[in-house]
Amino acid sequence: MKTELDKNEKLSTEQEAPPIANLLLPAVFSTVFEQYEFKGWLITIENYRGTEELVGFATPTKYAHLLNADNYHWIDEIAEENKIESKINEDGDEYYEDLTYIIAEPDDVVVNFIADVNTKSPSCVLDYIVKEILRSTTEQKEIERFLGMSRFDDTEIVVLKQIQKKSITPKVGKRKTGFLHQAWASLVKDRDKKCTECGSVYDLHAHHIKPYKSHPELRNDVNNGITLCGNCHRKWHYENGR
Repeated sequence: MKTELDKNEKLSTEQEAPPIANLLLPAVFSTVFEQYEFKGWLITIENYRGTEELVGFATPTKYAHLLNADNYHWIDEIAEENKIESKINEDGDEYYEDLTYIIAEPDDVVVNFIADVNTKSPSCVLDYIVKEILRSTTEQKEIERFLGMSRFDDTEIVVLKQIQKKSITPKVGKRKTGFLHQAWASLVKDRDKKCTECGSVYDLHAHHIKPYKSHPELRNDVNNGITLCGNCHRKWHYENGR
C-alpha cells in the first residue's frame, strides 16, 4: 500500500510545468490616440477595434462632437436629429455642405491596396488624411484633371507646420439614434446574418435600400433594409452618394 502511495506521490511531484514558449500570451502593442487640427478639420488617429492597426478619421471641427469613426455611417440620422439641412448638387445628388468626413480604415480597399497606406504608422495615416483634406478642399486644375495627376501626391507638399497637435481630447459624441431605429437595424442584421454583397460576418451595418432622408415612411420598414459590411457600405455610398 505504501509503495503504491509513494508511486502516486512521485508521479504528481514529477509533473513538469508547461514550457513558457507554449503559453498563449496576449499580444502587446501601444495604445494610440492622437488628434490634430488642420485647415478647420479635426483629425483623430486611434487603434482599430482593439488591434495594432490604426483608423484615421477627419471631420470639420465644428461637427467633431457629432461625427466620429464609430457612427459616420449614420450621417443622415445625425443630420436630421441636429436639424442640418442637405443640399442638391448639379448632378441631383444630395449632400451636406459641412457635415462630412474622411476615413482611413485598414480594411478599406483604397487605403490598403491602392494608396498602400501603412496603417500601423500614425504618421502615414496622418499623411493620407491630410492629403485627402487638401484634395477635398482645393479646386483641381483642369490640366491636373486631364493628366490624371494630383499636386498632393508628393508627401513633401504637405505643410506640417499647419498641422496643430491637440493636447486635450475633446468630448466626442457617440451615435444618438432612437429606439425604433436601433430596433430596425437589429432586426435587419439578425435576418441577414451576413453582408448581402460579399458574405462577410464582420462589422455589419444596416443600410436603407430607399434613402432614409427621402422616404421617411420606410425608415423603420425591415423590408427596406439590407445588411452590408463596413467596406461594402462605404463602397455603396462612394458609388451612389448619400
